[in-house]
Amino acid sequence: MASLWPHADFLKLWSAMTISEVGSRVTREGLPYTAVALLGASPTAMGLLTAVQGIAAFVVGPLAGMAVDRYRHRPILIAMDLGRAAVLGLVPWAATAGFLTFPLLLGVAVAAGAMTVIFDVAYQAHLPRLVGREQLLEGNSKLAVSFATAEVLGPGITGVLIQWLSAPRAILLDAVSFLVSGLFIGWIRTPEKAGAAEHEEPASWSAAAAGFQFVRRDPVLRAVALRTATTFYFWGYFAALYMFFAVRDLKLQPAVIGAVVALGGVSNFAGSLLSGKVDRWLPLGRILIGASLLPAIAATFIPMAPADNWLLAAAAL
Repeated sequence: MASLWPHADFLKLWSAMTISEVGSRVTREGLPYTAVALLGASPTAMGLLTAVQGIAAFVVGPLAGMAVDRYRHRPILIAMDLGRAAVLGLVPWAATAGFLTFPLLLGVAVAAGAMTVIFDVAYQAHLPRLVGREQLLEGNSKLAVSFATAEVLGPGITGVLIQWLSAPRAILLDAVSFLVSGLFIGWIRTPEKAGAAEHEEPASWSAAAAGFQFVRRDPVLRAVALRTATTFYFWGYFAALYMFFAVRDLKLQPAVIGAVVALGGVSNFAGSLLSGKVDRWLPLGRILIGASLLPAIAATFIPMAPADNWLLAAAAL
């Protein structure tokens, strides 16, 4: 089987994804830091900032899947890149002009989050058309490396940029990263068919409902779905208060916060490397239980972080 390294158009898509993924980590940490440090957001406001992004993804996700099946993917990808660049560019512009407000930050979070969902659905659908089914595994593996790299490097870079430039200016760099991503995607030359791919049926509400009923009837899938929903629900509490706790209570510098989040990315990367080996030692059910319990146990150390010692506080986080 031929390697994807000589595949110029895949390399363009891969470059676009890598650049935008690293940039996205800047906004992921930069928006909540801006809300807390610059706008004095309360815990309730931080909860709202987290909630609206989740709601946007929940509402847009099913619609995105149906729309992507009916239209060519690359114009959608480019439009979402340009849209995110424009929306995120509002933050540094408003900060410089002196009218940056929390409602504006909410609007940016909703719009950018919705466009990210559409982009993710479109690129996942586009990859099989670009590389073919026989090279899909290699393509997904290379993209997974980009995600893992972004999770490790992105937060650390973000912390340094925020401390050096300020959070709004760091977000401006993310806006630029989306412009570069759109440019790479625009350079792809492989012809693309309009509408649903050959031998594929466009998604519909009835198909989505059938999938939901299938999950509901299967006890294993139902349990996994409930576990996932519960995890994301309570993760919302954690995500809403984490930055508030680190900035307001512990008074950690952006570079320290970025380093802490980057260490979490290292753990995720290590876990992904071990996942293929652990299933040889333990049944899948026990792996899922352990993967659910261990993060919960680790999270109990976070409230113990001392405010008078940044090193111990960072270790607890």
